Amino acid sequence: MSETPTGPRRWVAAVAVVAILAGAGGIAAWMMQADTTAERDATERPPRLVETTRVEPGRERVRIEAFGEVAPAREVTLRPRVSGEVLALGEGVEPGGHLDEGDTVVRIDPADYELALKRAESALTQARSERDREAGRQAVAEAEFQRAAPEDIRPEQRRLMLRLPQLESAEAAVASAEAERDQARLDLARTTVRSPFDARVTERMVDRGTRATTGTDLVRLVGTEEWWVELALPQSSLRWIEAPQGPDRPGSTVRIRHASWTDDGYREGRVIRVRADVEAGGRLARVLVAVPDPLDRAGEAGPRLLLGSFVEGTIHGRELDGVYRLDAGWLREGNTVWVMAADDTLAIREVAVLHRSGGMALVRGGLTPGDRVVTSDLSVPVEGMALRREDGEAAGS
Repeated sequence: MSETPTGPRRWVAAVAVVAILAGAGGIAAWMMQADTTAERDATERPPRLVETTRVEPGRERVRIEAFGEVAPAREVTLRPRVSGEVLALGEGVEPGGHLDEGDTVVRIDPADYELALKRAESALTQARSERDREAGRQAVAEAEFQRAAPEDIRPEQRRLMLRLPQLESAEAAVASAEAERDQARLDLARTTVRSPFDARVTERMVDRGTRATTGTDLVRLVGTEEWWVELALPQSSLRWIEAPQGPDRPGSTVRIRHASWTDDGYREGRVIRVRADVEAGGRLARVLVAVPDPLDRAGEAGPRLLLGSFVEGTIHGRELDGVYRLDAGWLREGNTVWVMAADDTLAIREVAVLHRSGGMALVRGGLTPGDRVVTSDLSVPVEGMALRREDGEAAGS
């Protein structure tokens, strides 16, 4: 049988329990006192020196920073439409050379096509002569028909007696000969290959003496009137971008910059299209920006763009009313902002971040006009802690 502790042993157990409870209570009291002391120290210690800036709401335009590559808006590989030996290349037909619309790119030996045109013109002359002779015969037949035609003649007999089928055949021969002549002229004209638009030569595949066929690549051209920049950006930014809605509502303006340009150098373009697919690697959305006169041939557009260049674009998106434009560094953990309140204490305000890009943020809520936003850092920010400015600004000023 088990024994129940009695006497001295029971007294010792009771003392141990009391000691344990007393120790636990002491620890709890010490922790409560430590917390109270920390809070009192945060509010009673000397004011912390901070830097502030006053903020006001306003109408701000969303700016979206994105990167992309320069690409041609028009690109074509020219091939001849007739075959023959390349006799000459046009001036400037070399990589980097410029061609105006209509300039000669390649001249193919025209000798065979000149002969073909002469033969076609001779055949046309013969066809016209035969038609004229047949027209004379038809006139004679018609006169004889008027004098001696029977009254009950059938229509098909009348056509034969008037030689109408022969005349129609002669006229058809003339039309065919004219078409052959026109085709010969066209082939002869096609021995000179011309630039279809103002362009730069990016590659030349033939030289003098090359035997070219209708499948031979001659040169590769890119248009110089306009180039595109394809910018990649987060899909969430698309809501701020305006796509063109007709001539009266063009797309958002975009400033293009390259790392090699001066600080004030930029090119301006416009969003012309939002692509329907995303970037394969990063799953980013893409927009096309058109930049006119990319090579600055007029001397007024700005720095020259180069195809394949990696550039930065600042898209000027929609405008927002009643928002605060803050330095992104002023946003604290949890989308909060530190404000120096009217009584020179710290107020931690939660704001709604609408957009953040290029080191700036547009926010709404949590702030009132004229608030003094704390722009310097605090090691241990505590709501209500005393603050002061270096210039000694009084409370509420």
